[in-house]
Amino acid sequence: MKDANVLLKYLIKNKSAVDIPSADAAKFKFLNIQRYGAVIAGGAALRWHCGQSVDGHDIDIWCPDRRQHERMLAYLYEHNTERIHDTDNAITFKRGPYRIQLIKTPYPSVPELLDSFDISVAQVVTDGVRWYYGEHTLQDIQDRKLRVLKQHRTILRRLFKYWTYGYKPDDATLQELINNKEILWEYSSANNDDY
Repeated sequence: MKDANVLLKYLIKNKSAVDIPSADAAKFKFLNIQRYGAVIAGGAALRWHCGQSVDGHDIDIWCPDRRQHERMLAYLYEHNTERIHDTDNAITFKRGPYRIQLIKTPYPSVPELLDSFDISVAQVVTDGVRWYYGEHTLQDIQDRKLRVLKQHRTILRRLFKYWTYGYKPDDATLQELINNKEILWEYSSANNDDY
């Protein structure tokens, strides 16, 4: 993990596992992520931060290295999860009303994981005890602002997803996206697992 001073920049508040909505407490306990040094990040962590259930949504899990990833993968296979999809980015499992995505790329540190996100409100990471946020995340959640941190060819899929969650980009962000000739303006919901 990176230098403690760098990590303090990202550790905004120390919550406890009871902040995960009671409807999802059993889901979180089942995942047993602390055993594997794993974290939950992105949309599920954002929903939990906002007191919402993840039913009907993905829970994205990052492991710190390949060994822990393989151990987590074995755990999911051993505990009645149905593998439903595999992409370059993640292995997706179904368990009841929610999906678990085991992200294939290990995260070397929480700050590096946070910095890898393309949208500020998705920069929420938890191990169930500690909660980490990007520099603008808490303010953007409060303001319902959709801040794009990194533009890439498929950013619109992510933008639309978080826009439907009630976060809105400002006019300058929209204009930047319109002006970016690399962005794909074709949208297909054929495979929404990786966004």
